[in-house]
Amino acid sequence: TSKEPYPNAYEFKSHSYSPKTLKDLEPLMRTHAAKGHCLLKGELDSELNWESRAGHTNATKPTEWVCFDIDGLVTVFDIPSFMQTIGLGDISYILQWSASYGVNNDYRLRAHVLVQLTAPASPDALKLWLKHLNLTHFSKDLTLTKTAVALHWGLDVTTCQSDKLIFITPPECNPPSLNTFPGARITYVQKSTDKFAFNSLNLPTAEQIKLAEETKINELRKEINLPARSATKFKLEEYRDWE
Repeated sequence: TSKEPYPNAYEFKSHSYSPKTLKDLEPLMRTHAAKGHCLLKGELDSELNWESRAGHTNATKPTEWVCFDIDGLVTVFDIPSFMQTIGLGDISYILQWSASYGVNNDYRLRAHVLVQLTAPASPDALKLWLKHLNLTHFSKDLTLTKTAVALHWGLDVTTCQSDKLIFITPPECNPPSLNTFPGARITYVQKSTDKFAFNSLNLPTAEQIKLAEETKINELRKEINLPARSATKFKLEEYRDWE
């Protein structure tokens, strides 16, 4: 009858590892998920000993893996279909079902899918790619935010940042029988190719993606009898030196 989110936390204690592959990462995720820990999408500049993590991460530092955060997509029905839709049907991944999945027989598609990259990529470029995937493949899943001036993405576009917390713990249900999901919540799925070769040069330009985003916003605004918004100006920065 009620649901509480993860508690807000200020003080953190870090546990650092250097897994080389997703196969190495998956058992670490299982172990720490069982302890109620979360996963940091990024690197710390120093270990944390029950202290704030503010200033200890760099959101724009290139990343060697991408997290697809699926939040209730209805145009695909399972993870293999999702991976096939975005063109990664032959890429290995870690699947972590969200805590809300399978609770009280709610099986709407909610999960994290972790994919390793062949080379570090800019979070800014990955964010543009995630927006492009939303606008191209999951347009029917896009809705307006409460203010009706921005999009709520069915496929989260912020999980590529190198400072994000990814919550991996299973749900705590009272009574436990409310958790109707019978399988393992974290699994490694082996495919024919272990890593994805992301190439930002294959993307539309940032201006084109922004225009498509504005067009979709105005399309949804029109459906609820709101006037169109004028295109917003934005600045695109190019990153050359990663270190």
